[in-house]
Parts: sequence; C-alpha cells; structure tokens
Amino acid sequence: MIFFRDESPEERAATAQRVAVEGAHDPLVRMLARSCWSQASRRADARAGYPVGVAFLDAAQEATQRCGYVPDPPGFDVLRTPAETIAGGGDCEDLSSLFVALVVAGHARWALPLGACVVWVRQPGAPQDHVSAWAWREATRGAGELLASVMDRGAPLPAGAEWVETSIAARRGEDPWRALERIGGQHDRIEGRRA
Repeated sequence: MIFFRDESPEERAATAQRVAVEGAHDPLVRMLARSCWSQASRRADARAGYPVGVAFLDAAQEATQRCGYVPDPPGFDVLRTPAETIAGGGDCEDLSSLFVALVVAGHARWALPLGACVVWVRQPGAPQDHVSAWAWREATRGAGELLASVMDRGAPLPAGAEWVETSIAARRGEDPWRALERIGGQHDRIEGRRA
C-alpha cells in the first residue's frame, strides 16, 4: 500500500501505472490472469470473429469489476497493490491499476497484442477526480510500455484507445458517464462523494 500526500494527478497516475506493471509479476495476479485467459479462450472458440485478445480484455475488465469498490480508509489516500485489490477490493485507482496489471500479465504470458494504461480524469467542479483505464488492441504497442495519462473529463480518447471502466459495471469501450446513464441513478463513487 502506498500513501499519497500532495502528489499531482500526473505523479499519482504514473505511480499507479508503475505499481500495475510491477504487480503483474505477483502470483495472485498471474493466477487471476490465467483465469481470464481460460475464459477468453472459451469465449473466442465459441463465437466467431471474437479475437482472443479482445475476449481477454473483456474477461480482465469483468474480473476487476468483481473485486468490488472499497473506498480508502477515512482520512487517508492510498494506492493498493494489484494483489491487495484482488484480496480486498479497492477504489477507482486501485481497480484501474489491477486491470493494467492483468493486461501486462496477459501480454507477457500469452503474447497478447494488447496494451493498457491508467488514466486520471480531471473533473473540474467535482469533489474529486476519477481514475479509469484505457486499452489498446494493437500489436505495435506492448503492455507496460505505455505511460499513464491525465485528461479532462469529456476530452477525446487517443487514437485506438478504448475506455475500460473498472469501478462500475460498464462495458469495454463504454464511457463511464454514459454507463452511469445506462444503469440509472446516481453513482456517488464516480462523482467523488463517499457514503
């Protein structure tokens, strides 16, 4: 667990990305990545035109979402490692870091042509920013070599990137705020209010 104090969004995103890349080597993360690979292989075999790499992204996103949203302890701003997030859930930056760790593990183990990075989304006027992830389905980029990013809410995604929202039940490629509209109701975690 890493405690944040006065780090900028750029520094925090870079730390979350570094922790993700390092966490990809943890046995617990590798075990979850193997489970995602098994699901992806079955899905790709069962559905024509569903590449195993894309199926892996979907399985990794679902596995990350199942870990559950757990806010930081009151009065603290922490980053859990991917293994800690698997074991006990985490907030948006923890879950995004876990997703990136799974993609890095899948890329390393099965040579999947995927990349992912943590993205810090600045939300002017909101109580706090949100952290999500981007994924790439390109053989030219390797997982882990992409740098974390910071963007303003509503800014366009980089070419070839897809949203991968890990805090709520969004689908791959679905903007987190559109996902909130789809599932209905207010989602306090995304808006930065904690119960």
